[in-house]
Amino acid sequence: MPNPSKSLLYSEVFKKLENLSFKSTLDLACGPMMMRSKIKTDKYLGVDIDINNLKFGAKSNPGVRYKNCSIESLVVKKKFDLVICLQTIGINSRFNIKNLDRVIKKIVNYVSSGGYLIINFGPKIPALDIRRYKKKYFLNYFLIKQELNYGIFDYKVNNFFHKIIFLIIKNFKFINFLGGRKYVLFFCKKK
Repeated sequence: MPNPSKSLLYSEVFKKLENLSFKSTLDLACGPMMMRSKIKTDKYLGVDIDINNLKFGAKSNPGVRYKNCSIESLVVKKKFDLVICLQTIGINSRFNIKNLDRVIKKIVNYVSSGGYLIINFGPKIPALDIRRYKKKYFLNYFLIKQELNYGIFDYKVNNFFHKIIFLIIKNFKFINFLGGRKYVLFFCKKK
């Protein structure tokens, strides 16, 4: 059974990307580079700690460049028109949350002036921390084009059960904790 939250995430991201094109893209924790086919970009750099995923993605996407390293240890001197970091922060158990403030700052610095950042946070990151990152990094350096809160009970899913649960949770605040915000997606443009 497909994960409705993940389906919603990628559906929203793909909609945002379909009318945009970029000179350069940095895809952090890219896995097998499934985003590459959805991005109109001249240059693509995929970064992941799993060399097998990178090699698989490179076979499917000729001409891409990739680096086998963690986001924390990545060193790239250039800036990118699009930086993507999806399904990693607070989601992937291989991602080191201890250095999150430094990593967020690093990610933000890779975005060129006028460039875009697409990033999401998962349930392992407390809501207060997400608000702090939003205030400290995103609001100071970016125009937030979209902030999407989504989770187990997504209202855009074509599943009757999920829609009913979403409506109940939305209308009865005292049980909001049951399906409250699980994930947050930010789609931003750098000032």
